[in-house]
Amino acid sequence: MRGPAIAAVAVAVAAITGGAVVAAGSDRAPAVVVRDEAGRELVRAALPDPARFALEYRHSYYGARARESFHAGHGPGFEVAAIESPSEAVLDYYSIDGRKRTSRDGWIALVPASPRRYRRLSLIATPTGRRTLAVGDRRFPLSAPGRAAHLTLSVDRGSPG
Repeated sequence: MRGPAIAAVAVAVAAITGGAVVAAGSDRAPAVVVRDEAGRELVRAALPDPARFALEYRHSYYGARARESFHAGHGPGFEVAAIESPSEAVLDYYSIDGRKRTSRDGWIALVPASPRRYRRLSLIATPTGRRTLAVGDRRFPLSAPGRAAHLTLSVDRGSPG
């Protein structure tokens, strides 16, 4: 899918979701894909090298910013690389064993002791949490104003040329 076709998909997605998400990427490159509860593709974003992406949001209970970082690597699916927040309470909320490290900007990263691997991750994007998919330097807002969106996230390895 190229040029005008990508623009047409973006316009169609905006109409379906109230402008909450954007489609981008290539049919052949490995990509992170977000689908709505009906299975419609809302976002397709080509993965950078290394194949990392994140979900950024505001934690609904603590009100603090948070980021779940993932690595697609090799093989099916993807795994949690770290959960990060400036609030240690957010990290403790998930009850995941691992080691914590603090960055210079005050964010704390929890790196799981045992990798959690997913083929597909179900999530709810709400106006409160303002969940956003981050792929490289691109951001794709996943929540629609005034309602919750039930979504799934997966990694598509692409098809050979």
